Parts: sequence; structure tokens; C-alpha cells
Amino acid sequence: MIVGGKELAIVPVGRPRISVARDARLALIVDETTASVVDLSTGTVRGTIEVPPACDIGWLDGSAVIVVAQARTRVIDTSSQTPQVFDRTFAAPMRLSATCASAALLSDETGASVITCSATGITAHSFPARGAPSVAGTGAGRFLVAIGSSIEEWDPVARSSRRRLRLPESTRVRALGGTERTVWFIAHETPARIDTLVLVALNQPKVHELPEPIAQVAAHPRLELLWCLGVSGRVYLVDLDGRTKQRIVADHVEAIGVGVGTAITLLVARTGHPVEVSVTSTVAAKRSPIGRKPDAAVAAPPPIPDPARWRDELVDWTRHGDVMGAPIAPAVAALAERFAFRAELLPAIALCYGAHLCGESGVPLVDITLVLGGLWDEALGRGELASKRVVLTVESRAELSAVVRR
Repeated sequence: MIVGGKELAIVPVGRPRISVARDARLALIVDETTASVVDLSTGTVRGTIEVPPACDIGWLDGSAVIVVAQARTRVIDTSSQTPQVFDRTFAAPMRLSATCASAALLSDETGASVITCSATGITAHSFPARGAPSVAGTGAGRFLVAIGSSIEEWDPVARSSRRRLRLPESTRVRALGGTERTVWFIAHETPARIDTLVLVALNQPKVHELPEPIAQVAAHPRLELLWCLGVSGRVYLVDLDGRTKQRIVADHVEAIGVGVGTAITLLVARTGHPVEVSVTSTVAAKRSPIGRKPDAAVAAPPPIPDPARWRDELVDWTRHGDVMGAPIAPAVAALAERFAFRAELLPAIALCYGAHLCGESGVPLVDITLVLGGLWDEALGRGELASKRVVLTVESRAELSAVVRR
């Protein structure tokens, strides 16, 4: 499903759901009535939680799980070997609209409440608003809610509205989120389009068109990136800044989740297949390993590049340094088949081949580790790439060997 992804020992039986803690230490894989708590540092299952089949589920902070089913809300603290469970029943059925740090936003047809949990139990505070949100998401330290034809920023601590962003009267928002600089949303009327409202004046695109309707979006308030799951099962990486082109990073997927700690962690799942995880780069890493800024134009690539243009695609990817999703390159695929390489090593071969096409004498070793999700042994010439004499380490740079360079 993900090129270079690693499989976890979890195979969903039913249609899966994924929720990743904001710091990317833990993740929930929900399969019918079981939620597995996965330690992403080891790939092991820390424990399981029995949940109702039609519940809403998410994370509070980095280790507390909130489960909302009808009028009942549970918070399970998974930080210890004996999890603490807090329970509260409301007067009416509620839905989990969004979470933000240690707060959750619950809503019904009449309004919304901010939920927090402490050692004394679950506390609910009504949110004074103009009406009930139709949909909500998370921004940088705040909730983003759609009420009527506007998007509001709600402060979860002060429980007050900080800002209101007006939309055209006919707009019906079905998904939204944001960062410190941007609010993005998808409308029912335009299911294949992402609209952005720029909070800080930047020269970035206001609209991002995808080639198909969007079924799910995974995002993080620290990143100007969206992972969009299309109805076909393809996952597109969208750069809201417009500095890199849209790219397909996974296929045949039913659920996605993203977390950010010291690296970007992407999880994908599909019924009957092992859940896959990809750790792609440090957040502070340079965007360009070779140095030319990309064309800011945003365009959705075809699923398979034009055979006559694959070298152009590879050069463009190599120069702008987008560590997510190397393009499909026939020469790289041929090398992989010839030498029986694992799929997770293909991005490194693609990067070295792209550098060769650019006239560069290899690439820095750190860039190899970025595209391989931290495999330093491969970058330092101690792994499969070097043992098969395909990628060699020469003067602190990785380059294709003369045997395969042409």
C-alpha cells in the first residue's frame, strides 16, 4: 500500500479506522469492536479496548483515549499498565467532533460542550455559541467549527470564539482543519477540492484540485501538508504552500492517520491486509537536498507518469526534495526487479538516480536516511544497497555504482 512502508502485526477483519496521537508515539487501530493501542516506536500492540461498533474515538493528550457512543463517554488513560477508566453519561446522544490537546469537543443538535478529564473524572462545560456546529476540526491550539456559512475559531480553554471567517452563503462544509497560518476546508458542493483561507499573508494557492472526490483527510496543525484519501483508495499528499506538486504516496487504502513527533508518521490500513506505517522525515529537515526551488504550480499527477516524461518527474522530485512518495521510474523498477530489492529501498535508488540525471556526484547521506525513514545502515554503506553494489558511499555521499549508472 505504501512504497517503503513497514507492516505491523495487525490485520483488520472489518473496515478499519485509524487515530494517531498528536506526538506520534501511539496510535489506535479500530477494527469493528476492538481498538488496538499500538506503540509506534516498537510497532507492538500495547493493549486493546473493547468499543461499540458505531462509536467515535480519538486521543486526549498523548496517552488518553476518548470513546463516545450515544450518550455515554469514556476516557481511558493508557499511560500505565493498569489503565484508569472514567465514565460519564449525558442526557442526550453526543458525537465527538474534534480533539485539541487535553480537550475534546462534543456536540449534538442543540449545541456543543468542551470535555476535559482529570483524576476526579470527566468535566463538561457548555460552549456559548450561535448554534451547533455541523462539523469541526483542529487547528493550532484551537477548535475550528463550521456553523452556517462561516468557520469559527474556538478557544478550548477560555471557551470563547476568537475569530469568525465568512464563507459564501451556499457553502456547506464537510471537513476542515488548520494551522497557525491557514484554515482549509472541503465543501459538499466540491468534494474533490480543498479551499484555503490564509490567516497570514503568503503567496500560496487558495484552491487545490484533486482528480477524484476526497473520502478522508489526515492532517496535523504543525504541518502545511494534507494526506487526502480519495474514493479510489489512492492517498494524495497536498502541500498547502504550493511549493511541491501533489503526489500519490499510497494506493489500495481504506483508512489513514498522521502524527508528528520528531518525524512524520503515516499509517494506512485496508481490510484483510497488515496495517502499514511509514516514518518519513524530521520536521525540521531541509525541503531540498539538491537545491533548486520547485515550480509553485500545483497539479495532480496521473497515477502512472507518461513514459516519455518519467525522467522529468524524477528530476523534479530529486530537486525539490519532497521526501514523501518517489515518482514511478521504469529504470528504478527494473533495478529493483533485477537485484530483488525490498520495496522500502526504492526511494533511495530513485534519489541517487535522480541526482545522476542532474549531474550531481551523489547525494548527502542524511538525504538517504530521510527518504528511507531513518535507515542509517543503508546510507553508511552497511546495508543491502551496498552489498548488492548498486548504491555506494563515496566521500560522505551516496551514489549509483558504475555497474548500473547509465
